[in-house]
Amino acid sequence: MRTKTIFTFITLGMLAIIVMAGCSGSSKSSGSKPSAPAGLTATPEDSQVMLQWSASKGATSYTVYASTTSGGPYTKVQAASTAGDTVTGLTNGTAYYFVVTAVNSAGESGYSNEASATPIAPLAAPNPPAHLTAIAGNTLVALIWSASVGATSYTISITSTSTFTRETTAGTGYTATGLANGTPYYFTVTAVNGIGESAASNQARAVPALIIKSYAVGNTPWSIATDAAGNVWVSAWSASSGSSVSEVTAASGYTVLKTYGGFSDAYSIAIDAAGNVWMTDVGNSRVIEMTAASDYQLRKSYPVGNYPSGIAIDAAGNVWATNYNGDTISEVTAVSGYTASRSYSDPTNPWSVAIDAEGNVWTTNMGNPENGTTISEVTAASGYTASNTYNGFNGPFGIAIDAGNNVWVVNNNGTTIGELFAASGYTMTNYPGYNYYHNIAIDAASNIWATGMGANTVSELLAASGYTVSITYNGFKGPRGIAIDPNGDVWVTNNNGTTVSEIVNTTAGPQYFPCSYVTDTTCPQFQRGNE
Repeated sequence: MRTKTIFTFITLGMLAIIVMAGCSGSSKSSGSKPSAPAGLTATPEDSQVMLQWSASKGATSYTVYASTTSGGPYTKVQAASTAGDTVTGLTNGTAYYFVVTAVNSAGESGYSNEASATPIAPLAAPNPPAHLTAIAGNTLVALIWSASVGATSYTISITSTSTFTRETTAGTGYTATGLANGTPYYFTVTAVNGIGESAASNQARAVPALIIKSYAVGNTPWSIATDAAGNVWVSAWSASSGSSVSEVTAASGYTVLKTYGGFSDAYSIAIDAAGNVWMTDVGNSRVIEMTAASDYQLRKSYPVGNYPSGIAIDAAGNVWATNYNGDTISEVTAVSGYTASRSYSDPTNPWSVAIDAEGNVWTTNMGNPENGTTISEVTAASGYTASNTYNGFNGPFGIAIDAGNNVWVVNNNGTTIGELFAASGYTMTNYPGYNYYHNIAIDAASNIWATGMGANTVSELLAASGYTVSITYNGFKGPRGIAIDPNGDVWVTNNNGTTVSEIVNTTAGPQYFPCSYVTDTTCPQFQRGNE
């Protein structure tokens, strides 16, 4: 019994020691700082940032610090009683960096991890587009406007007296196509984002139209060419007033006409890289050079063959003329200062001439009376002593060569335009057109332009359609010569009248001729003479 009592006493004593030890440990814990908060995150809102973090054991409050520089120094912003807080009064668009400390009666912990956020304005539908402008073109209207902040796309409303359509685009420009010339159209634009659509912009009005201008130059204008400055040069001849060359100056907006007389039979015309104007004098078996350095007052003559009709200038500056009555072509050589010339045999009655990228000389063989069926290629590789003949034409007249070295010919006695495709060894494809085609030009997009004297039209074969679709332009008087200036305007001589016509290339239309007329030898217009 005594032994049992001793055991109980020892047990109680040990229990008392354990309890005292426990009390001593609890008193020590209440004097420690809390650990730093963990998992701090920052979420941007309008002019404020919402902060969240994990609670720190023993913390009675928290202190939020902020800086506009990562890594501090930080400034105390506010206190929080729980693990989470929102910092207000911030500037939208400014990046803020936050840390948080935990606090109790023993003191303040170290910094939490850093979290960053940039306050943002609440999303809303964008403002209406401003400054909507409409630019009319041929069967189209081009629209431009100022961007709306926050817009992801734009919706265009197009209204006429009988139609209403809505189109969308991502950019701040749009071209409405397939419109009716002469019909007024009204346009508005709205800006769109993920929240919604803005109110409408200002209204813009435009009337699509083909702009064709006319300029008086003299009786029966024939050939035409344009120089690097955009000036238009025209040869004209009539029984009553004789032969002349006219310059319609670009700098005057084509309101000033300069006429140079004293010619006998000025016919085809071309311009070299120095800006000198060359023409064939058919009745005197020569070519004439009007020098740019003399303001075109000095004229030099160089003999060629019999009845020179077509003229072209190659990349080396040599001048080529077809001799219609001599069945030859002549080369007036640049290296000799044009004092020497050479003649090469060419089949029946060569008329127009063009030069390809390899220096080969191509001519149309009109025949006599103008019913030929062939064109010829006098090859550069043979020193122009050998030629190739291609058949299947009907009174071939004007000729041009495109950027792919394909040869294009208009059939004066037919209703077609022929293409000799270079990649196939110059096999021919015919494209339908109008009666009595006369001359041809090729724009930078490889569209084919041809004058139709029989129908008083100018035709454009569209390259994008594989030349199966054409556009017809009316209102001409015996359109004969054709050229394209550096701005992309198409110029046509009205051989049955006294004017030249300009088909205006507006900013809404395609860019027909972005290359330099007299410096880029890949431009078909540079390589081709024009009768």
